[in-house]
Parts: sequence; C-alpha cells; structure tokens
Amino acid sequence: MDGSNQTHPSAPISLLAAIRQGAGPRHRVRVLGGGDVLCGEGERLLIAIERTGGGGVLVGCRRGGCGVCRIQVLEGTYETDPMSVQHVPEEERAEGYALACCVRPTSDLVVVPAFKKPPRRARWENTGEISPQTNEVKAEVKQ
Repeated sequence: MDGSNQTHPSAPISLLAAIRQGAGPRHRVRVLGGGDVLCGEGERLLIAIERTGGGGVLVGCRRGGCGVCRIQVLEGTYETDPMSVQHVPEEERAEGYALACCVRPTSDLVVVPAFKKPPRRARWENTGEISPQTNEVKAEVKQ
C-alpha cells in the first residue's frame, strides 16, 4: 500500500465519488445569477450547488420543508422528491417551480432562484374596548 486514496476497481463507489472522479452521466445546470454547476444523474441540485461552491440559491433544511431553496426551472427536464405544497403549490409546479433540494436533473437545466418571503403575520392590536354583554376584549387585525 502506498497510502494513496484510490478506490479498489471492484469496490462500489458512491454517486458523489463517481461524480468527483468524472464517471457517470452529468448535467450542466446554469443558475442565473450564480454560475454553472455539474450535477450527476440522480444527484439533488442543491447538493451539487453546495459541492461545487456555486451560488445564487439559498440553503435551508435540505429536505423540502422550508422553501428557502425555491427555484424556477426555465429549461430542461427533471424529477422531484416530495416537496411541501405550502412552498410549491401544484399550480406553481406546472410553471416549473420547485425546491432545489428536491430537484434531480434528467437533462441540462437553466434555473433562476425564486425565493418567496413567507406571508407577513397579522398583528393583533387591543382596542381597549370591553363588550359589556360577554366581557370580551375587542381587537383589530393590523396589516
């Protein structure tokens, strides 16, 4: 053994290791505002962006629940893992919106970050009025 970090030819290697070694199909993904990354067949787009140091897409939970890595696919084909419908409703999926942590390219892609701020929570403001019939405090919603 010479102490090198080579894999034995008959040993199974992970997809990530195969991509690093240049094996297997890869897809070029252009992130508008963030550059190009290579994403292996079956690899999640957000992982490829993080691995290559690409930018433009925010990183959150990495599991499809927070919506931070929301993108719109402008060109190309892809598959998705389960995503929160709260962050990507069905009608938006039809328009190419998805979460980068759930997108697995099946061709070259062009994507644009599409982070959407969560809706602003309403504030309740006490008006100081008390209903004499029910003893309830009246309040108004302020936007």
